[in-house]
Amino acid sequence: MKFGRWTMFVAAGLLLILLFVPYHSGSIHIDLITGSVKTNDWLFRVHVNTKLQETALAKWLRCREPNFQERWRFMSEWDEYVLGTVRGCAPVVDDILFFSKPEVSEAFVSSSTDEELAEFIHVLRNGTQTERDQALRAASEKVLMYLAEQVRHPDI
Repeated sequence: MKFGRWTMFVAAGLLLILLFVPYHSGSIHIDLITGSVKTNDWLFRVHVNTKLQETALAKWLRCREPNFQERWRFMSEWDEYVLGTVRGCAPVVDDILFFSKPEVSEAFVSSSTDEELAEFIHVLRNGTQTERDQALRAASEKVLMYLAEQVRHPDI
């Protein structure tokens, strides 16, 4: 079978595309206020899906502020090629990552009053990095205490 010059160029071009253009890509972002997570997927560089994992804290905030806008921050991305996967990630976001777990966010909202949640949100939005860190640490400790109490007394 005889192949023409153009056929060889097309075959070489397709091979290069398969080797060097990712067939699947994705990225993950986290909301710095509520810990919600957004995942984007692309197939051959065409956006096909956005998945939002909204935390209990985000749902609580959205009920009080219907126009609430997330503050998305890049966490990681990946590109899948025929020969393997390339991953990239951002530096550690901070303790808000702890609240991206649904059970943690639910425990925090369940164990806090509306006033406590409003103050927590206020600090995350307007506080210094030190104040943010302190609020996140205190909230993490509160969640751990709440969950420990639930294990000791599951009927409460």
